[in-house]
Amino acid sequence: YPAMGFSQDFESVDDWKFCLDAALRDFATAFLTESNGLIGGSMTPTIADFAIAPCLFLLMVSDLKPPQTVVEYFERFMMVCPDASTIAQGDGGFGIMDYINRRKEGGYVKHKELREYRSSSPALLPPPSPVLMLSSSAFCLESLPVRILMDLLEGRGLSPRVRLEYQSPCANPFSSELPLLHSEQGSIVGGSNSILRYICDVYGLKEMYPVDSQTRVDVETALDFCCTVLRRFMREAMFPVYGLGGNPEKAPQAKSRLPGAMKVVERLLPKSDTTAFLCSTPAPTIADLAVVPCLLFYCKLGLDLSPILDEYLSRCCSHWKVAGELLQQV
Repeated sequence: YPAMGFSQDFESVDDWKFCLDAALRDFATAFLTESNGLIGGSMTPTIADFAIAPCLFLLMVSDLKPPQTVVEYFERFMMVCPDASTIAQGDGGFGIMDYINRRKEGGYVKHKELREYRSSSPALLPPPSPVLMLSSSAFCLESLPVRILMDLLEGRGLSPRVRLEYQSPCANPFSSELPLLHSEQGSIVGGSNSILRYICDVYGLKEMYPVDSQTRVDVETALDFCCTVLRRFMREAMFPVYGLGGNPEKAPQAKSRLPGAMKVVERLLPKSDTTAFLCSTPAPTIADLAVVPCLLFYCKLGLDLSPILDEYLSRCCSHWKVAGELLQQV
């Protein structure tokens, strides 16, 4: 965005280029499993490709050279989806690539030699047995929902089909290296929301991941909001306060945005039923698992939950008594 004139935060550009280089290499290792396929080895495009490809198209503005594996993947994608280039060009009108070229000609796009790459996820090679890697830190907003779910499974007498491996507190709380699941097939599932979905599918937890189309859409919406907005603002506001990294100068701004985010969460609760959970479900789903840790930390920032959210939080904690020790730790 700074290079394209959408933002003036030029100081962080080089650091983000380095992070982007690391992410691309990890992406290639984890998801480009077939030399002649697309994401996940699929021979036809999936919604994962449609989500990633636009980001790769826009890499041209950064003057960042992706790994050759990623370049070859993008070429394969463009062969099966030739219209993607037309869309990015503005369908014959003023397109994004024309804009990028003008910015380059104006000298706004600058290139700096990248630092030596070290993967943020050194454990990307599949181990001999399925392993679920989680952070042992009560501050890890990504690992906490998965840890609560595993406690709930244990409380039901379901022995985990994966070996749990708790890492020390995240070296970099802003990284996405945890949680990480190596499945029995050797494939990798990364990120809190993806692992919650995966475990629900493996154990057939339909009440936690509803199969009804409308309810599932509502649950997915809540998960996406938690991942892209709520956790992000929470990390940016909380981690500098607790000395866990982040930018102290941006912390007050992130904190000021949290009340608005909480109003969105409140709107996901049914107004007519004070006993229901997010998305109007009679029992908690993985959407509630994702949101509750953020509500717990919200109060630690000196912010007050609305009476509706406070009652909802108490309802969830009462429902998850088996995970009470972990929730109390938070």
